Amino acid sequence: MAKQGKDTPDIYDNISSNNINNGSYSEDNKIRMNLSRKLVRVHQNSQTGNPDFLLIGIPGCTNVSYVKVYYIKDGKLNQAKFLDPNNNDSNEVLTSNSRSLFFNQTEDNIFETSLYDNAETFMFYIHSWKFNLDSGNFTYLSSRSMSVDDYYNYGDKIN
Repeated sequence: MAKQGKDTPDIYDNISSNNINNGSYSEDNKIRMNLSRKLVRVHQNSQTGNPDFLLIGIPGCTNVSYVKVYYIKDGKLNQAKFLDPNNNDSNEVLTSNSRSLFFNQTEDNIFETSLYDNAETFMFYIHSWKFNLDSGNFTYLSSRSMSVDDYYNYGDKIN
């Protein structure tokens, strides 16, 4: 992280861009922050012996953020990948919540993210993922839907 001015830090992702060894800071790996939302936080893992996660959200639109998830293994900071049902991988996952990042741990190595369908069903979809520390991957497990009211009640209980 490089501090520019009093209140505006510039944050660069040098892990996924492979620039960590040369110290290169470019606009290509700069993370844009929205300081009015809680888009950077540490998720404390409830499972003993597994790492906590650093979550960095990048605004995608009004109610969606792209979330990059980082963890420490063997003393090294790593970026997790997300595997969809077709085993396509991504360095980030979409999640919905206008107040903060929706990232919930339901049991050992099982986590949730959410998305809102504002075009057809007008429902929230909670996606479940299983984390594997050896591979650093979150593998998609399932999805379930919730009404808007149920989603916000659920979110209030977990945050």
